[in-house]
Amino acid sequence: MMEKLLLDPLPTNVDTVPRLIRYLAEKRDDAVVLRQKILGVWEAQSWPEFSARIDEVALGLLRFGLEPGEAVAILSNTTREW
Repeated sequence: MMEKLLLDPLPTNVDTVPRLIRYLAEKRDDAVVLRQKILGVWEAQSWPEFSARIDEVALGLLRFGLEPGEAVAILSNTTREW
Protein backbone atom coordinates (compact mmCIF):
# COMPACT_ATOMS: atom_id res chain seq x y z
CA MET A 1 0.00 0.00 0.00
CA MET A 2 1.36 3.41 -0.97
CA GLU A 3 1.85 5.87 1.89
CA LYS A 4 -0.18 9.04 1.96
CA LEU A 5 2.12 11.63 0.40
CA LEU A 6 0.20 14.80 1.19
CA LEU A 7 -0.02 16.32 4.63
CA ASP A 8 -2.49 18.66 6.21
CA PRO A 9 -1.74 22.34 5.59
CA LEU A 10 1.53 23.34 7.24
CA PRO A 11 1.48 25.45 10.40
CA THR A 12 2.53 29.06 9.82
CA ASN A 13 5.74 28.59 11.86
CA VAL A 14 7.00 25.97 9.36
CA ASP A 15 8.61 28.55 7.09
CA THR A 16 12.13 27.20 6.48
CA VAL A 17 13.54 23.90 5.21
CA PRO A 18 14.99 22.93 8.63
CA ARG A 19 11.63 23.60 10.30
CA LEU A 20 9.88 21.58 7.60
CA ILE A 21 12.19 18.60 8.18
CA ARG A 22 11.68 18.77 11.96
CA TYR A 23 7.92 19.01 11.44
CA LEU A 24 7.94 15.99 9.13
CA ALA A 25 10.15 14.05 11.57
CA GLU A 26 7.48 14.57 14.22
CA LYS A 27 4.53 13.82 11.92
CA ARG A 28 6.00 10.92 9.93
CA ASP A 29 7.56 9.19 12.95
CA ASP A 30 9.28 6.05 11.64
CA ALA A 31 8.32 6.41 7.96
CA VAL A 32 11.21 5.95 5.56
CA VAL A 33 12.45 9.20 4.01
CA LEU A 34 15.20 7.66 1.87
CA ARG A 35 17.18 4.53 1.16
CA GLN A 36 20.87 4.26 0.26
CA LYS A 37 22.88 1.27 -0.85
CA ILE A 38 25.81 0.71 1.51
CA LEU A 39 28.20 -2.17 0.76
CA GLY A 40 25.56 -3.73 -1.48
CA VAL A 41 22.73 -3.56 1.07
CA TRP A 42 19.87 -1.06 0.90
CA GLU A 43 19.60 0.78 4.21
CA ALA A 44 16.52 2.80 5.12
CA GLN A 45 16.55 6.06 7.06
CA SER A 46 13.50 7.33 8.94
CA TRP A 47 12.41 10.95 9.17
CA PRO A 48 13.59 11.27 12.80
CA GLU A 49 17.00 9.77 11.89
CA PHE A 50 17.23 12.10 8.89
CA SER A 51 16.41 15.13 11.05
CA ALA A 52 18.96 14.12 13.70
CA ARG A 53 21.68 13.67 11.05
CA ILE A 54 20.95 17.13 9.63
CA ASP A 55 21.31 18.61 13.12
CA GLU A 56 24.68 16.82 13.52
CA VAL A 57 25.97 18.24 10.22
CA ALA A 58 24.72 21.73 11.15
CA LEU A 59 26.46 21.59 14.53
CA GLY A 60 29.66 20.45 12.82
CA LEU A 61 29.54 23.43 10.49
CA LEU A 62 29.01 25.76 13.45
CA ARG A 63 32.04 24.21 15.19
CA PHE A 64 34.12 24.99 12.10
CA GLY A 65 33.18 28.65 12.57
CA LEU A 66 30.26 29.03 10.18
CA GLU A 67 27.88 31.72 11.38
CA PRO A 68 24.08 31.53 11.02
CA GLY A 69 23.09 33.03 7.65
CA GLU A 70 26.43 32.32 5.96
CA ALA A 71 26.49 30.17 2.83
CA VAL A 72 28.35 26.92 2.22
CA ALA A 73 29.15 25.11 -1.02
CA ILE A 74 29.71 21.37 -0.96
CA LEU A 75 31.32 19.61 -3.91
CA SER A 76 30.59 15.92 -3.54
CA ASN A 77 28.92 12.90 -5.06
CA THR A 78 25.27 12.54 -4.15
CA THR A 79 24.91 11.00 -0.70
CA ARG A 80 22.23 11.07 1.96
CA GLU A 81 24.37 13.52 3.93
CA TRP A 82 23.78 16.19 1.30
